Amino acid sequence: MEFKRSDLHYKDYTWEVTQGDDPDKRTLDRKFFNRHEGYEVFSLLTHMIKELKLSRKEDLTELEIYIREEMPDSVHGRENVIARLKEFHDRKQVNRLKRLLKGN
Repeated sequence: MEFKRSDLHYKDYTWEVTQGDDPDKRTLDRKFFNRHEGYEVFSLLTHMIKELKLSRKEDLTELEIYIREEMPDSVHGRENVIARLKEFHDRKQVNRLKRLLKGN
């Protein structure tokens, strides 16, 4: 699946690199993930395509909304954010399956 910056749900991200940040490195801000910096969110969502084997842009939009609206502010590290996104995605899949089994 191709995912472009223009596919992001939120349009108010900052795209400027701040001191200590490097959007081209794989070790992106290990100690602090900033959910308002576009390149960090975009990079993370792009990573999640492979990590979760996603094929629908709607799934990425759900993850993006979760990052901004629901993920606790206390979750900072990139690895912790990835773990939370996996948990969220798994819960969504289980809920979809339950709805299908109920016939809703």
